[in-house]
Amino acid sequence: MKKIGLLVIVFIWMMGCNEDLEKVPNSKKVNSTEFDLPLHFWVIGNAAGDSEGRYIECVCELIFEIDSNYSLRKDTVIYRGTGGGHISRKSLDENEEGIALIPDLYFPYVEVKVFGDSIVMDVSNFPTTGSRFYDETEFWKGKLLENGTIEGRWTCAPFDIYEGGWVDTLGTATGTWIVEPIE
Repeated sequence: MKKIGLLVIVFIWMMGCNEDLEKVPNSKKVNSTEFDLPLHFWVIGNAAGDSEGRYIECVCELIFEIDSNYSLRKDTVIYRGTGGGHISRKSLDENEEGIALIPDLYFPYVEVKVFGDSIVMDVSNFPTTGSRFYDETEFWKGKLLENGTIEGRWTCAPFDIYEGGWVDTLGTATGTWIVEPIE
């Protein structure tokens, strides 16, 4: 009888520990500040500047939906999910003539890796196009900040097209992006 009672106590204790373990991977300590990775969030970014005789302006509006399941690899928590949205790119010459494109993007497989105070959103599972624009959107590398936000830097590169009157081969702009949770 004492063995059964002891087993029940151990089982109850293990269940309590299991609940704590399920909560931990979604929470990260960043410089002693607790941080929760949102499972639904926007990545909003801007990049603009003069480059190679062009004025470049880009806006990023992506949405990610991350599964609450995760895996652990060494000191890295790995989440999987999907994402999509659009990134606009405008490239103008000194006469304010040029091209503006707004492609819709869909990422059927997203892997979000959180390690230390770093986060990498890997959407590289889509087919490569040979375009620097799309190459630059494969990995979104950022930092988890003390105030609980996530931000990073990105480069908006040309589409590398030159056909049918459409030309976008020059000019890059570097900017920042942030994560905004979706309630």
